[in-house]
Amino acid sequence: MTEIDKRLLNFIETLKQTKKIRFDMDFCRAIGMQKQRLYTIKNYNGRFTIDEIKTICKVYHLDANAVLGLVPSSSLKFQNSNISINKKLVSNQN
Repeated sequence: MTEIDKRLLNFIETLKQTKKIRFDMDFCRAIGMQKQRLYTIKNYNGRFTIDEIKTICKVYHLDANAVLGLVPSSSLKFQNSNISINKKLVSNQN
């Protein structure tokens, strides 16, 4: 598991803790990922793809540089409680 995967898995937990989502499936549905794919990543048998990271950043308004670790972790936008979901992007994927 890479640091990027860890950051994104922590982001999912942050979404749950801030009640933006209730279940992992809510996250998967929002980005068009199958639930089994997320469990594969959680079990160290896979990694988030570039396309998945791109979609996550668009849907959840994340700074891709922070997700990729190119800027200090203190600048990770998803660590605040004002996370918003780009519902237009979510509905366009379905």
